[in-house]
Amino acid sequence: MEVTWGKDPDIPGRTRIIIGLDEADDPSGVLYEALIRGRLETLLTVLGRPANGGVSTEQELKDTLWDFAFMAYTSGARLDDLLLRARDQYGLGWGTIATLADRPRSTIKDRITSTRRAYAAEGQWYDATGLHFGEQDKAERITTQRERGQA
Repeated sequence: MEVTWGKDPDIPGRTRIIIGLDEADDPSGVLYEALIRGRLETLLTVLGRPANGGVSTEQELKDTLWDFAFMAYTSGARLDDLLLRARDQYGLGWGTIATLADRPRSTIKDRITSTRRAYAAEGQWYDATGLHFGEQDKAERITTQRERGQA
């Protein structure tokens, strides 16, 4: 993925942002879909205009809420995965992860524990070699050991 930006040569005072994606950058098509459905634009608009999010009618509010909620949920799920990987794959400490995420340690610990349990319920877990898919009981056993500080 490549993101570049600079002055827009066609419109004075405007910045042009160019995002270059290869298939490997977006294998599930999440970014492409967010782009073609206008969800990426909604995300940038709401973040850039926190006072009103670019909304002036009820229908715009409904559309914006729909798109932004999707992007927030998707981002939250990705954050949960990164937090879990930081702990279980890379062995980072609770304090380090909390500092990097700029959240209280207790919040991070709760979020990682919840994500780990959700993954285990699907038969998934992380270790030093990456994400594994297997039997649910094995994943839950590993999760229980980690929660007890045995792994």
